[in-house]
Amino acid sequence: MNMRTRFKTSLFCAGLLMLGGAAPDSFAKEGKAMSVEKSDLSKLFSCAPPQGWLAKPSSDGGVRYSDGRRSISVVRHGVAGSPYKTPQEFLKFLSSMKTPEPSQAVEIAGRRADRFIRNYEFSVGGDDGMDRKEWIYEEIVLIKKVREGFWVLRFQSPSLMYTEKPKGLDLWKAFLKGFKLNEGRPGGLRLPSE
Repeated sequence: MNMRTRFKTSLFCAGLLMLGGAAPDSFAKEGKAMSVEKSDLSKLFSCAPPQGWLAKPSSDGGVRYSDGRRSISVVRHGVAGSPYKTPQEFLKFLSSMKTPEPSQAVEIAGRRADRFIRNYEFSVGGDDGMDRKEWIYEEIVLIKKVREGFWVLRFQSPSLMYTEKPKGLDLWKAFLKGFKLNEGRPGGLRLPSE
């Protein structure tokens, strides 16, 4: 791997961590779901994450659900304190590694939402000098027509080899189907049972 590619990979890793993309093992070691119902964010939407997935607040003010490998995150941007004021700024950041490709729009919470997909190879350097490579399948759904800001729903599924249909895609589709914005109405998250 040349120096330029290593630098880009390092920047991308830092971006993933900033967006709540913590190492998958951090979820598996925690042991049980934590409550995020006390946060203001949880009053703005409700969802049914896949059974057995753990919830964890992410560094960007959102929430991330994971089974230890795959993850689904929910974040609101375009509000005070958000690093991205517009959907275009968010997509430009994602494009620093691999540009997300527009896909068929979906309807989420009664609203038309833009959907993007990207597949990319990700290398993690080992102590022995050998890189471990994984393919990351990622879907990003942007809900823009809301009272304030915009919502980013994101699914990530790593695999050792490229695949057209990644593991967990059916769980992602079920998650999207059950996602609701409360916008001013009381509500909360339904977390996986302990």
